[in-house]
Amino acid sequence: MAHNLAIINGRVAMAYQGETPWHKLGTRIEHGIDIAAALDAANLNWRVGLESLYLADGRVIANRRAVVREGDGAILSTVSGWYAPIQYPDAFSVFAPAVEQFGLTIEAAGALGKGERAWMLFRLPTTIAPVAGDDINGYAVAIAGHDGKTMFEFRPTPVRVVCQNTLSAAVGAGGAAGRIFGISHIGNVDQQVAQVGTLVDSLLATMKATGEF
Repeated sequence: MAHNLAIINGRVAMAYQGETPWHKLGTRIEHGIDIAAALDAANLNWRVGLESLYLADGRVIANRRAVVREGDGAILSTVSGWYAPIQYPDAFSVFAPAVEQFGLTIEAAGALGKGERAWMLFRLPTTIAPVAGDDINGYAVAIAGHDGKTMFEFRPTPVRVVCQNTLSAAVGAGGAAGRIFGISHIGNVDQQVAQVGTLVDSLLATMKATGEF
């Protein structure tokens, strides 16, 4: 499947607004939907835990753990002992004030593979220039993952993300320089994620105050 959309408990992990994606999968959402409803529609409202790994003789594998989805017990990846998960509901919910107060609208959301990588696509109310002279007036995508390597990040993009290929195009178009922020799975991730909401809100408030909306 070129789209590589996750199927979780029999449901496609994908929701979208507007034109039906090329793969014709997912749940259509209404304009103005909030984060909580989008998470439910995209089948992203679940959490993961970390569990020890064992050899056949019962010995624990040092400094390695499995990322396991609560509910169905699916193993999404194996990670180092220092890895701290960033839960999808927590990550994407930091954008709720931006949706409610600054006019971001949720255009699409979904997960890939077994659910180890996920995104939420927003339409921007204004123009953002990640690099001087490179203005983008279109979308911004938040990306999170449980695969042991995907950062929690947010970046502007001209790409409508609805599958694996379009997510790869959105990330590849801007590279690391295109990120508004990127958080690795190290340390106190809850505190770092909480600070993201303040960063995004401050950015949009500044743009509104300076008349860039």
